[in-house]
Amino acid sequence: ADDFLYNYLEEETDFRMVVTLAIQNQNFVYAQQIAVLWHDEVVKSAVLKDIRRAESEAQETMATTFQTIGRQFYHLSDYDMLQQRDRY
Repeated sequence: ADDFLYNYLEEETDFRMVVTLAIQNQNFVYAQQIAVLWHDEVVKSAVLKDIRRAESEAQETMATTFQTIGRQFYHLSDYDMLQQRDRY
């Protein structure tokens, strides 16, 4: 989708589909990056609210997972580059 991203910004349904896919994959930063490219402020605002809502739900339902990932990331520098690559 990245190769043809601007094609998805031509129609609202396509735009919403790409943002929804990013949200479903919990790629909230990417979803927001796409959302700010949209020209209609009303739609943009609604989509940004959807992203925030999904982020909040993920924080509530996946708190333990996020803590584990955070701890692993924090200790990433304990390993040399090859081990870091193999680990992640």
